[in-house]
Amino acid sequence: MSGNGTHAPVCVFAYKRADLFSLSLEALGKCRGAQDTDLRVYIDGPKNHHESELVNKTIDAAREIDKNTFSSVEVFISESNKGLATSVITGVTETISMYGSVIVLEDDLIPTANYLEYMNASLAYYQSIKNVGSISGFGFLVESADRYVNYFHPRPNSWGWATWLDRWDMAIWDLSSQTDLEAREFKKEFNKGGQDLYRMLMNYRKGRIDSWAIRWAYSHYKHGWLAASPIYSKINNIGYGEGGTNCSGAIPPPICLDDGAISSFIFRDEIVEERDISRQVNWYNSNIYKILGKFRQKL
Repeated sequence: MSGNGTHAPVCVFAYKRADLFSLSLEALGKCRGAQDTDLRVYIDGPKNHHESELVNKTIDAAREIDKNTFSSVEVFISESNKGLATSVITGVTETISMYGSVIVLEDDLIPTANYLEYMNASLAYYQSIKNVGSISGFGFLVESADRYVNYFHPRPNSWGWATWLDRWDMAIWDLSSQTDLEAREFKKEFNKGGQDLYRMLMNYRKGRIDSWAIRWAYSHYKHGWLAASPIYSKINNIGYGEGGTNCSGAIPPPICLDDGAISSFIFRDEIVEERDISRQVNWYNSNIYKILGKFRQKL
């Protein structure tokens, strides 16, 4: 799976929010298994002179990482601004080609103490099950009466996720040759993963957004993959509000955050989407929920 066979490397993508980046790294360093984990930090370059100081603060924070906290630490600094999409695609491709799997964090995500244990156990458990496209450390608040720690959904989540080389190699980044996008039933089928998916994909095609995640979601749809997510979230997103690349002005979805105590997990063997859980997940991605969120924000 990785350089030492049991722990996948972690890629952390950062930019200009040194304070959040430091909090994320501090939490990651406290995860059980951190000392066996290779850490690779990718810092994007500034868009303009004004951002240079902010990016330099992030670089300073990266240079202060205690090398004894992780198995190894490498920091990659871009002189130019690539944007999040290019940064993630190139950084993940570089890392996963070396290790065979990867765990990915962005600078506003706070992992629980058992995050690395959960992600590595999930990667090992589902590695040979080819209709599982990715693992997420984030989980929406859902009600589930069974004993399993995870659920499956067609939509991958970009908050603290992981995947394997063979799946990543199948990702579709260039949509120009995808004829099914014009099919009459495509919108309905794609939006089974959430009402916002088709809109985001069309916005990407029109150049309005630059997103790797929507193309990763399309790749899951195209290959018939499901994504595994935890019932008790191992990730808390603190990046909502001013400065958030994708979360500015949004309302954070409710989660049931794991207390980090458990180190063993009972995973689902049957790789199926459960309608009841999917209805709950899709509610958080529905147009009505987002309108209500904006209304609550105004209040």
